[in-house]
Amino acid sequence: MGGGLGAQLYLFDNVGKLLETWPAHPLSGNPNFVRGDWYGTGKRTYFWYRFKLEPDGNATLYFKGEVYHMFDFDHTGADQVITLDGGTLRVYGNANVVPRAVTRDAEYRKIIANHTHY
Repeated sequence: MGGGLGAQLYLFDNVGKLLETWPAHPLSGNPNFVRGDWYGTGKRTYFWYRFKLEPDGNATLYFKGEVYHMFDFDHTGADQVITLDGGTLRVYGNANVVPRAVTRDAEYRKIIANHTHY
């Protein structure tokens, strides 16, 4: 890996025993980790780098670009994923979401943040 940042996920059991390190070789850089209500059901979904992290610890390649942020960009009641690929931002939403009316209070605004990459 030759200097710089590298990233891996470390999976532990409920007593702190290391179960797995994924991927086997670190990814270059410092990929973002985002979480949000992807399905609009109130349950958290996690994304890292270009992957959707599954409840069983596996990961599914999901996006062409790297995940950058996640929030309810289009006010459907579900969070969308914003990716960054080169100089292009893209917004992805779950196609199966049934839009619902939502109100956004000061607490929701706390999850919206600027990202600064050095």
